[in-house]
Amino acid sequence: MLRLNRYILALVLWLSFLFNIERLDLDIGRPDVFNISYGAYIAAVVMIIVGLTLPQWRRRSHWLVGVLAVVSFIVASSIDDRPAWGGGYTYLSLFELFAIITTATLAFLVGRLSADFIDTVRSLIFTDTEGRVYDINEAENLIKREMQYTRRVNRPLSILVLEADANGARPNLQATAQEIQRLLAKRYSMMALARLMGRTLRRTDFILDHAKEGRLVLVAPEMHAEQTASIVERLNEQAQRRLGISLRSGVASFPDQGVTFEELLYQAEQDMRPSSTNRRGQDDLDQRGSTTEQLPVLDGATVLETSAEVQRV
Repeated sequence: MLRLNRYILALVLWLSFLFNIERLDLDIGRPDVFNISYGAYIAAVVMIIVGLTLPQWRRRSHWLVGVLAVVSFIVASSIDDRPAWGGGYTYLSLFELFAIITTATLAFLVGRLSADFIDTVRSLIFTDTEGRVYDINEAENLIKREMQYTRRVNRPLSILVLEADANGARPNLQATAQEIQRLLAKRYSMMALARLMGRTLRRTDFILDHAKEGRLVLVAPEMHAEQTASIVERLNEQAQRRLGISLRSGVASFPDQGVTFEELLYQAEQDMRPSSTNRRGQDDLDQRGSTTEQLPVLDGATVLETSAEVQRV
């Protein structure tokens, strides 16, 4: 995706050369040496359109672009009265074939990188999760309606705050680059997590995008805080297996922890902690460390050998 500007520049320069090659006056005694047929120009324009638009539907279709380029050359040669082979026409036809294939290849590369860029932008702004993910600042009416209904029928409602652990920036980057990479990684993790949640949650649940804090807020009507434990376990397991990320979560329930959305959100954020799966792993590490610290100190060799045995266990 970072090479998009280079391929755009290469495509523009190549098209400038191709569509102005007949203006070259080399005075070599053969004025028709650069007399490219109009069919070849039409084929080049068609392949530009195909190359730029085809990656939107078929990302891995480079072979198809090559086949279409050859077919377009054959069609262009058939509609032209000029001989395709023999004498100097052979070299001219070979150049036209090369020009059409080159144009199609550059256009396809630009189209594929543009499609990657569009997909990345769509992912970061949640355009494909419309209807399940709402901006927390724009969902005031929805939140107010749910809270009023919950109070009126005196039914439980839980607020679950989820945060992805995306602290994977490489230490050899500059501070600014580290911060940008961390923010992008966290945002992308939130996007992937929102999609995962959208496929597994109930129809009555909805998700709020708390972009300022880098968190997702799940509003789960008709659910107690204890019932959210299974949701957190399932989401964390799927996030680790499919996305390679771990979750931190906090939960608060109406009316035990609060009677307004702001109170519930505050209590859930105060309850933020790693999921039980991660806590079990951390407890195992702490237990191993404490076991090593309690070993009897006889001599250096004995301590090292015993510590290695404990770590293997």
